[in-house]
Amino acid sequence: MATTQQDAALKSACCTTWTHPVARLLLGERLHPGGERTTAVTVDSLRLEPGASVLDLGCGYGSTLGMLAEQGYAAIGLDLAHEATSTASTFGCVVVADAERPPVRAGSLDGIVMECVLSLLPDKEGAVAGAHRALKRGGHIAISDVTIDQPLPLPLEEVAAWSTCVSGALSTAGYLGLLQESGFGEVQSICLDDALVALIDQIRRRLALIEVALTARGVELAPLGVDSERLEELRNLTVAALEVVRSGGAGYRLFHATKQ
Repeated sequence: MATTQQDAALKSACCTTWTHPVARLLLGERLHPGGERTTAVTVDSLRLEPGASVLDLGCGYGSTLGMLAEQGYAAIGLDLAHEATSTASTFGCVVVADAERPPVRAGSLDGIVMECVLSLLPDKEGAVAGAHRALKRGGHIAISDVTIDQPLPLPLEEVAAWSTCVSGALSTAGYLGLLQESGFGEVQSICLDDALVALIDQIRRRLALIEVALTARGVELAPLGVDSERLEELRNLTVAALEVVRSGGAGYRLFHATKQ
């Protein structure tokens, strides 16, 4: 029971973090590295025909759901954060549910997309097993996520605002093994590290703009939970994160697999 309560608390904390106005301010609407470009690569990797049924597992505010619909897919979104799904529903059908236990009929989907979601889930094996069950034979899954291949420096391990995604990330081999052990075949990965570097640079630029706003007369960002101390903390984190990515300790990858 304790583990279940801890997992529920973690999921709630993740929802709170990723729907916070500061997250959208720093990361943009897509809330993951590469934005529309990496989403396009992820969606294209499914190699499906128009009309195919695709689930955006952890759809957030629905930007990927919108892209799937534009490409002619019968797209459905799923997310646990009510704040996000109310916006995502403007792009298509959205279900409020747990990504670890998607309420989807077995063998009903042609494709599943998960963008920067699997690293957030305590029960990754359950989530991938649920995705495998929901896919038709020959169906495809595309997972883009942070990878951690070396121990992180202490500042990155301790700060919850960053570690909500990073602390649960696997190594490249870890993601590949998880997919294979869940019954997927044709497992491949594509390096998207440049997207993570670009996102960190974007965050640094936006932090600089926030700093200007904080010092400008009449500008008040306290309601967003931003002050000079927090700003300095985030700035130091971006420096540490950039060093880790450039040294090969962390990255961003797209994993594609097929249900055999």
